[in-house]
Amino acid sequence: MTIFATAQLDIDAPLATVFAHFIDFPRWGQWMPAIFTPIAGPERAFRAGDSFKVRIGKLPVPLSVVSFRQDAEFGWRGGSRLVIEGVHTFKFEALGGKTRIRSEETLSGLLALNLFAEKVRADASAQALVLMERFAIYLSRTYVPEPLSA
Repeated sequence: MTIFATAQLDIDAPLATVFAHFIDFPRWGQWMPAIFTPIAGPERAFRAGDSFKVRIGKLPVPLSVVSFRQDAEFGWRGGSRLVIEGVHTFKFEALGGKTRIRSEETLSGLLALNLFAEKVRADASAQALVLMERFAIYLSRTYVPEPLSA
């Protein structure tokens, strides 16, 4: 069985700014929730094909960037095929001067079986929303909009 979890959030900043800050791995420690702690990765913004490691709860998990389209999409794959494996993609859409981030996560493995599926889906959606909310707070503290021209 496969689980599909989603969440979305609109952020009051332009697309290029949101995307650039979101893929800036060295800054992830400033906004990622404790459940998803960055351990190792590039000393620069992510690129297609990068690998990195996070701690999910107490478990170190290697991840790899599997989708990357500038200012449009960023996603990774990781986990255990037997227990739970996921592909987590963030899609970015310009909304005037704002940006919509949509989280889409596909999960499979033993924890995706019917017995656990709804709880895993609900938890994944909730955690994605927390991640995006923490990112929005971080960005609101670091991004200074350019003044409007007269």
